[in-house]
Amino acid sequence: MEERYFFTVEDDISADEAVEAIRELQEEVDRLENITKARKELLQEATERKTAPLKEELDSLEIQLKEYFKTLKTKDTKTQRKYILPSGDLLEKKQEPEFERDNDKLLKWAKANNKKYYTTKETPAWAIIKDDLEFKKGLAVHKETGEVVDSVTVKEREPKFIIKY
Repeated sequence: MEERYFFTVEDDISADEAVEAIRELQEEVDRLENITKARKELLQEATERKTAPLKEELDSLEIQLKEYFKTLKTKDTKTQRKYILPSGDLLEKKQEPEFERDNDKLLKWAKANNKKYYTTKETPAWAIIKDDLEFKKGLAVHKETGEVVDSVTVKEREPKFIIKY
């Protein structure tokens, strides 16, 4: 990678130059990423143009095989039907049904019928708890009682450095 800026930030002038350099570098990064994005889109479009007729042919052959499969005497099990050919097998697998649920109505029904049909999840009300705590020297202390809440660990973090341009 070519390094383009050689200076040390020592005062407001060099700091301002650094901000300008960051702006220019970010513009170059954005330009290159935009070129790549445009190229990807062009490649994707070209791929779709080339593969569309192939996919149509695949679909047509699969439909024909499925129709032919319906006419065959197959080897059947509880979960599938199978027909063996030299180049591969034709399979029809039974699937579990899909279930569409209205969870609000289902929960109401479950509560009315049996406690084992639903769960109650309890979680701490952190926003409320946090308002009642003070944080000192890495400890969480209840404001009213002075109790140290040992289930809360305070990890101080470095300030986040932001450059706006």
